[in-house]
Amino acid sequence: MSGRPIYVATDELRERVAMLSACGMSHADIAGAIGCNHQTLRKYYRSELKSGAAVKRAEIIGMLVVSAKSGSVPAQKHLESMTRPAEVATAAEMGKKEKRQARAEKSASAGKFAAPTAPKLVVNNGR
Repeated sequence: MSGRPIYVATDELRERVAMLSACGMSHADIAGAIGCNHQTLRKYYRSELKSGAAVKRAEIIGMLVVSAKSGSVPAQKHLESMTRPAEVATAAEMGKKEKRQARAEKSASAGKFAAPTAPKLVVNNGR
């Protein structure tokens, strides 16, 4: 009996599908890259397509931690920026010009240079 050969999903292909999915490649392009159609891709690589990005990100963070612990200053700075709270992260990422502009806006909104408040309008419709 002859027919279509049975598809075999190898560990190497699973790793490749997870990596391509993590990099944002479309399912159709991934299927073409590994030599199958999109239905076969979804059948055999469902978990890699679903959680491949999260798994690869976790691996990269693990490598970043190892590199930071071994003394890589850029890795330490990047890891620190990833782990700080969001409101602190935005203030720390501001450049000199942005910080100067924020200080100017803050001082202009209060004190003697503040814009005067608008007058309150009273409408009397004969009542």
